[in-house]
Amino acid sequence: MSPLASPINVAGSTLQSFRPTVSPSAPQTTICANEPLILSGNPANGSGSYATHTWSGNTAPLSSTSVQNPTFITSTPGVYNLSYAVTDSYGCVSSGGAIAITVDPGFSVSLSSSDADNVICNGESVTFTASPTGAAAPVVYEFFVDGVSQGPASASNTFITSSLTNGQVVHVIADDNAGADCTPISNLIATSVNALPTDLNVTPAAISACSGGTVDVTIQI
Repeated sequence: MSPLASPINVAGSTLQSFRPTVSPSAPQTTICANEPLILSGNPANGSGSYATHTWSGNTAPLSSTSVQNPTFITSTPGVYNLSYAVTDSYGCVSSGGAIAITVDPGFSVSLSSSDADNVICNGESVTFTASPTGAAAPVVYEFFVDGVSQGPASASNTFITSSLTNGQVVHVIADDNAGADCTPISNLIATSVNALPTDLNVTPAAISACSGGTVDVTIQI
């Protein structure tokens, strides 16, 4: 049973109201850096109508401290202890409800190309290599070309292709074995692809000439 609040006088009668209760919650309490999380205050009892919502504690990552369901997001790893309370329409204040959110630093992944200047000829093979930092093994990788997956995530950190067209962009998403399930996205690599030169048509195809002589030929491109 909810704790009783102070008596309320209504038209000469004294009524006893129940204090509101709160039970703050979140879909998960361990998240990755820069991952948004919606918190729920879950007020109940009391008058059923709540005049104020108050979040306190490590509130810097909250979108608001005066709404029932704020968004939590931060780039700074650590444990964030938060408390939530409400005041109902009778002026009764709930006792504080607590929740702790752990922000995992996650890890990062970078992508490099076997072609140093990212300029190739049509049909030339290129190897892209993903390199994670701070990951908890095992790590899996999913490569994308222009946002299209090139196959399911696997343990291979390389992607080899000879079918790039001019300007296509490659990136990779990695996932490690950490509980926070952080999935960082790598840098983007755009590759310029030049067309192969066409065959030259030389007329005449065969030439016989004396040493030191001159010959007229026609080259068609």
